[in-house]
Formats: sequence, C-alpha cells, structure tokens
Amino acid sequence: MTSNVVALEALKVDQAKPVTGQEYQYQLSLKDIPNGALARIPPTLSGTNEDRLQIFIGEVKVYETVVANDPPSEIEATIPKEKFLQAQGVHDMYYVIYLGGGNPATSKKEKYFITL
Repeated sequence: MTSNVVALEALKVDQAKPVTGQEYQYQLSLKDIPNGALARIPPTLSGTNEDRLQIFIGEVKVYETVVANDPPSEIEATIPKEKFLQAQGVHDMYYVIYLGGGNPATSKKEKYFITL
C-alpha cells in the first residue's frame, strides 16, 4: 500500500476500550456495537471536497466513501457490525485518505482485539 512518509494520527473507535499490558491497544466487543462502531478520523492538515476515505481492519477494506474535507475537520464513519464479525481476534486498524482522490496518506496503525 502506498503512503506518505509521515503517518497521520490513528483513528479512534468510540466503543473500544483502552487496554494496557497487552499486545493490542484497544478491545472492542461486538456486544457493544449492535448498530456498528463509530470511527473518528482526526482532521488532516489539508483537504478537498473530494477526499476518498478507506478504513481497514488488517488488510481488509471495511469502509469507503468520498468526504468533503475542506476545511479539514474530524470525520465520523460508522463501520457495520458485520465487518467486525468477520474480523475477530487481534488486528491493526487504520485508514487511508486520498486527498482530492489521489495523493494517498496512511494513518498510524493501532491494534484492536475484536471479541464476541
């Protein structure tokens, strides 16, 4: 996957609980996301009205949309519960944003433990 040199800030999932002393940073229970999980993407340094956002669990794309990101602001994305059902266990979660549809930038990856 192509990305810029400096990784963007990591996304945050509202329903995930921080964990310390494990190989993962967050735990996300499917019981806590009956209607999907809300992911928050921090504002980027620049943006356009045609930025393409992709969210990944591991290497599987679970969300994609075009967002109006001019001026840059926090982006909220609801990831369907079904996507997490297929991704139980420990996985990196991250996003890629294509400014103006091109110029991909990848966020930092953080590990999530997805459980029933």
